[in-house]
Amino acid sequence: MYDGLLCLGGVPVGTDEAKIRQELQPFGTIESCVANEDPALPYRVKFALHAEAQRVVDQAPTLQGLYDYVFIGYNSRPYDGRGW
Repeated sequence: MYDGLLCLGGVPVGTDEAKIRQELQPFGTIESCVANEDPALPYRVKFALHAEAQRVVDQAPTLQGLYDYVFIGYNSRPYDGRGW
């Protein structure tokens, strides 16, 4: 469920699904693209492969203006090793 899930925070108000897909499609196959009703919560983009979502994170600075921050929804580290 979380494999390939990318979370985009701070997406500008008025940015639609088509714009997100247009900007992120070069990184891989997008299975779904969902905005939250609460704009304070991250926009969720599900890629077919985890590596595709990771490429977006690795190249995050090149996508300025699309979001303020980005992270992978799946964290493979054991819960005790996360440091919170």
